[in-house]
Amino acid sequence: TEFMEKMNLNPLEVVSVEEIAPPEQEGTVVLTTVEKLFLQYLDIFGKPTREFLKNLFPFAQDIQEKVTIAELTLDRKMAEFQ
Repeated sequence: TEFMEKMNLNPLEVVSVEEIAPPEQEGTVVLTTVEKLFLQYLDIFGKPTREFLKNLFPFAQDIQEKVTIAELTLDRKMAEFQ
C-alpha cells in the first residue's frame, strides 16, 4: 500500500476490469479494489516472465534497449525465469 499511496491511489477504491474476467464468461466485468488489482493481478513487484519481455520488445526506444531485452530472453538465461 506504500506504493499506492506514493502514486496517489486509493487502495480501497473499487474499479472494474474487463480484461481479468474468466474467458468463458464473455462480457463479464470484474469488480475489485485497487489494492487487490495490484497484489493479485498485476504483480508489479514480481520478476518479469520471458513472455512479458518478448511482448515488451517492440516498445524498446533504442538499439541498446532492444539488445538488453533480447539478451534476457535467450535460452541460456532460462534458469533466471524459473
